[in-house]
Formats: sequence, C-alpha cells, structure tokens
Amino acid sequence: MGLKMHKWLVYTVIVGLIPMIGRLFIYSISEGGGVEFISSSDIIAFGLILHISNINELEHIDDQSAWKTWANGLAIAFLAIYSVSFTAVVSIEGGVANFNAQVVRSYLMVIAGVSFTLCAVFSYRASKYQAVSQQVKTERAGD
Repeated sequence: MGLKMHKWLVYTVIVGLIPMIGRLFIYSISEGGGVEFISSSDIIAFGLILHISNINELEHIDDQSAWKTWANGLAIAFLAIYSVSFTAVVSIEGGVANFNAQVVRSYLMVIAGVSFTLCAVFSYRASKYQAVSQQVKTERAGD
C-alpha cells in the first residue's frame, strides 16, 4: 500500500470515524445509558466525509476518462442517499416520523460499508493513476 493510500486511511477514514469514536468514549463513561452505542447520524457523517473527500481527490486528477466520471457520479448519488437518510434520522429523533430506527441504522451500516469499499477502490485507482502519470512525466523530461 502506497503513501497515498495511507494518507487516505488517516486523513479521511479516521477523521470520518471521529464522531463514532467520540460517541464510543462517551458511551463507555456514561452511567445512565442515555447515549446510544452507535448513532445513525454518526454513520451518515462517516459516509458524507468519505464521498466528499473522494470528489475532492478526483478533482486533482487531470484524467478525463470514464472511470473518473463514474466515480464522481457515484459519490454524488451516495451524497444524495445520505442526505435523504439524514432527513429520515432527524424525523425519527424528533418523533415526527414513524420509521423503525433499528432498520434505518442497519441500512445505513450496509450503505457505509459499500461507501468505504467504493471510496477505497477509487482512491487506490487514483493513486495508481498519479504514480503512472508522474512516471510518464519523468520519462518525457529525460528525453
């Protein structure tokens, strides 16, 4: 795994997990049981951070190929899914909607897993593209 992937794991994934890590800490020291172990809103924050980071990373690549277009399109679609999901979560927490919170949380965990996998693949692909692009530039400069 290259430096670019390590940076992605540290700067994106760990930062995306900060709300969950904070909640786990609060959960571990709370005595009243008023804090949930896992919150749907924390899962949504994680997914949003992954996809926003993915879009930002892809903007720095000069490649105009179809994979970049698909990656951006999927990231935007997932941002829409997370936005609608956030509306449902806020409705549940406010007592306005009659949704099953456990089902919504399970659904979000699956979506976050898919998001993590897609973003990891696109980040890996972007890092490989940049490595090859840098090599070609170096070879051209040597000619």
